[in-house]
Amino acid sequence: MALEILNSYEPVSQKQLADFEKRNHLSLPPQYRAFLLKHNGGVPNKPNIDFLVEKGPYTDAVIQVFLQIFRSNKYAIY
Repeated sequence: MALEILNSYEPVSQKQLADFEKRNHLSLPPQYRAFLLKHNGGVPNKPNIDFLVEKGPYTDAVIQVFLQIFRSNKYAIY
């Protein structure tokens, strides 16, 4: 089953991401920026996700929710 993101919020803009990074003195990884531009948080359709650890074996994790930014919600990052 392919990973799908359900209940995502309105995608953020490049400007919102740039402002977020500047305010928080950080640089988001390109993959996470792309995710926020497309989904801006949400719930995975399957909570068990396999991923490749850099320079290591495959492993898995349970992810119940991806946090969004720029939303007046108790789960928002900003």
